[in-house]
Amino acid sequence: MKYSILLFLASFIAFAQNTTSVHAYHKQIFGSNLTFTPNQLSSNQKIIPLQVKPGKADRAAIFGYLPYWEYSADRQYLRYDILTHIAMFDFGVDAAGNVSSPSWWPWTDVINAAHSNGVKVIMCVTGFDSVQTHKLFINTTAKANFFANVKQMIQSYQMDGVNIDFEALNPSDRTTVINSFMADLTTYLKSFSTAYEISFAGPALTGTWNVAELANSLDYIFIMGYDFYGSWSSTTGASAPFPSIASVIQNNYANVIRNNPKKLILGVPYYGNRWKAKTTGPHAQVIQYEKHTFFRDDVTLSANYGTQWATDDQVPYYSFAADTGYHQTWFENDSSLSIKYALAQYRSLRGVGMWALGYDGSRNELWNKLYNMFVAGSNVQEHSGVLQSKNFTMSNYPNPFNATTILQYNVPVRSKVSLRLYDCTGREVAVLIDKEMDAGSYKYALTADQLSSGIYFVRAIAGSVTVCHKIALLK
Repeated sequence: MKYSILLFLASFIAFAQNTTSVHAYHKQIFGSNLTFTPNQLSSNQKIIPLQVKPGKADRAAIFGYLPYWEYSADRQYLRYDILTHIAMFDFGVDAAGNVSSPSWWPWTDVINAAHSNGVKVIMCVTGFDSVQTHKLFINTTAKANFFANVKQMIQSYQMDGVNIDFEALNPSDRTTVINSFMADLTTYLKSFSTAYEISFAGPALTGTWNVAELANSLDYIFIMGYDFYGSWSSTTGASAPFPSIASVIQNNYANVIRNNPKKLILGVPYYGNRWKAKTTGPHAQVIQYEKHTFFRDDVTLSANYGTQWATDDQVPYYSFAADTGYHQTWFENDSSLSIKYALAQYRSLRGVGMWALGYDGSRNELWNKLYNMFVAGSNVQEHSGVLQSKNFTMSNYPNPFNATTILQYNVPVRSKVSLRLYDCTGREVAVLIDKEMDAGSYKYALTADQLSSGIYFVRAIAGSVTVCHKIALLK
């Protein structure tokens, strides 16, 4: 627990110093000097509206940002059967409320493919300059112009809502100002269609933000659950350490979780960070920051150099020697993301999302994990202490318990079974089971000799199915 708190405080300081968000940074380094011209449909191709698919609206949200620099050949790998939302990144706004379109707009092929599969298309509007956004907030004419431009864009291109990504706001703009602005935007757009979805890209570390009021002013918040380590860090580490993400959900967004967790989408990184470091060990001292990386490259390189697992952050990394030094890359894979996805399920969030679509290229691992956990019927369900996922069931008795509780679970087919215990901060406490098991019913006696009173959850994996189960220890 002490380590988790220290890590979180260190992360808070580091994050506060990183005034350029990853969204803005990637636009700077990847969104300029574009060298390709993607093949598109004819400019006069008709855009079709959203085709509602039975059952898709009832699923957990899978919300992905598609940056214009990834609008290339890689868009052919988008899984519209898995996604529920695609946010078109980005439509810039200036102080007068004028809106600019992303490169090669309109992306008619993506819009039509999405709509044909029941996937909502969201207009992502960005503002990364605090001076410009402040002027927009305080000028009623500029604000009205912006609202009208957003409405016109949504209607012209048959989009289904807007995501506001205003970052690095002035401290004075982070409470009443932004919350009133979003409430007015919501009221304005829903006067044209109540089906429009209005959302905000919210910070992981909320500081002086009133996120409960912000959540009430719109449909949902996409939590940017990343950027805890980067170019400013003195040691290597994960962009999204699991204990920090668990703390963000439990503490920073506590009021939203308590009142309406369906107002939250947990965003995860499909990118990594590479440093030149003094050693190959985890959290090594940094010599120099090198670059951001993509999952599509890291998954291959990590296999070549040997994937290591950071048990504190619950993420993979790999190291290699070159140029008389050591290089370390920390990234996310299907194993680390499944832990965060399980947390989102456990907390009953609206869903999960990623920054950014295309960063996985033609790889299937991350799509498969999303499919198995959110599409194939494996969402967490808790009824009277019983967790069910397909034919994989788990319960414990007694619950709450004092000294010992019996975990009772059913394995539907022979598979690799893993049961791991986590505390309420997301820290892994113990590996209970990690082995091949035949189909059948099993019991595991969990003793609490070394545990403190509190809420814990068991992350259980059987083959491709991942679920979470909450238990309560009272001493």
